[in-house]
Amino acid sequence: MFEFTAENDDEINLHENDIITDIEQDTEDPGWSKGTCPDGKRGLFPDNFVKFIDKPSEVRCLLQKKTFSKVFELCQITAFKATTGGP
Repeated sequence: MFEFTAENDDEINLHENDIITDIEQDTEDPGWSKGTCPDGKRGLFPDNFVKFIDKPSEVRCLLQKKTFSKVFELCQITAFKATTGGP
């Protein structure tokens, strides 16, 4: 939903259409989650800058289409928490 520029070494940048993976929402800092950005760097990011997706089917759709603006609002940054089980 918003771009974010890391200010500390333990934070990651968020860019338009990024998909953040391996999300940990239980961090020491309220309002922050930890995840891996597309370039492989792992770090903290503000929760309110992303939209969390819990449905594996939505994540698969995003990854297959690679045209994220057609699936969600333009300029949206998306994070998802990997889940097991069905769609």
